[in-house]
Amino acid sequence: MKELTEITADTGDTGEAHNRAALLAVTRRSLEQITGALLRIAEGRYGRCETCGAPIPAARLEALPHARFCVPCQQRHDG
Repeated sequence: MKELTEITADTGDTGEAHNRAALLAVTRRSLEQITGALLRIAEGRYGRCETCGAPIPAARLEALPHARFCVPCQQRHDG
């Protein structure tokens, strides 16, 4: 993360700057999702849908460990 945010010499390559910005955004988002999942674990809320309170299936949590919603609520959330 530190390497992505350090100011480096301008290479003049706008594509590289765009790729770096996109990678930084994805990395930040991943860290936010992981931090949120760890907080839910600490609070005893992990594995429960934040909307309806139903258990999130283990298969979904295996595929998406930071899932906050069950599939039906996620679909409604994404609209």
